[in-house]
Amino acid sequence: MPKFNLRRLEIFRAVYMAGSVSGAARQLGISQPSVSRHLKYYEQQIGLQLFKMSKGRLVPMREADELYKATAGVFDEVDHVATAIDRLRRGDGESLSVMVSGTIMSSVMPSITQIMSELRPGLRFEYRIGSSAEQARALQLGNVDIGLNASVTEISGVLRTPIASASLMVQMHHQHPLAARDVISLRELSQWPSIGGFPDGPMSRLIRPYLDAAGVDLTHNVCVDFNPIMPQMIEATRGISLVGSLSVLADTTKNTVVRPLEDDIRYDFSVFTLESGRDSQTLREFVTIAKSAVEKAISSVSLDAA
Repeated sequence: MPKFNLRRLEIFRAVYMAGSVSGAARQLGISQPSVSRHLKYYEQQIGLQLFKMSKGRLVPMREADELYKATAGVFDEVDHVATAIDRLRRGDGESLSVMVSGTIMSSVMPSITQIMSELRPGLRFEYRIGSSAEQARALQLGNVDIGLNASVTEISGVLRTPIASASLMVQMHHQHPLAARDVISLRELSQWPSIGGFPDGPMSRLIRPYLDAAGVDLTHNVCVDFNPIMPQMIEATRGISLVGSLSVLADTTKNTVVRPLEDDIRYDFSVFTLESGRDSQTLREFVTIAKSAVEKAISSVSLDAA
């Protein structure tokens, strides 16, 4: 049985419909010699003469008529495949379910969504807010496709992929006594009541080794587990807090200032996926775009001068 060559079959059909080599060449956007060469090779390959010259014109043989009819369905299927590929590229009928922290939702998800929408205009987005543990649970239950958070937590069965790194900062009311300092240490911060997370929270786990190394501890007069509200709490209590870069970026208050922390405490932003999950181009695009958006957001955070 002759080897099936879709390109040469396409050239045969173009010659048959155009009635000439030149017409087929124009239709296909290739040269006339290339059309003639492929047609000759195809006839040799299948062992049939498909056209003859008559009075200077290319005339189909009966075999060409039969082959043309027999191959019509092949190119209908090719068109169907091409349409399916276009739908996949556009994201038609596809949804992307993402769970992120509240800070990430307000600071970078709008820009991520804008870029993803331009790449895949048919894609439907589903966004939820949750902690790293909640993201892992949602992944394991199949409720989300991917998570994004600032976390160092390793969870069995969940793959954590760091995409960006940032440093903790100190944010405070502009009338706080430490606002006069250019740089603030953990020891200085420990001398004042501060706003922070609960002892078992991710922030507390992150800073605990640094506090132990400095021989100090922090006393919280306000404990919250929702970072996006931290700037408002700082403004309302005229207080001070350790915060992440994106919390500063999402801040809409007018009476707070930000200072660098002398003790460089770094943390990662990571995406979370199931180790056993099916990969997709949409997920890979999301990770690439999220990495760029988070890095850009981190670099845009400015520190206030004392």
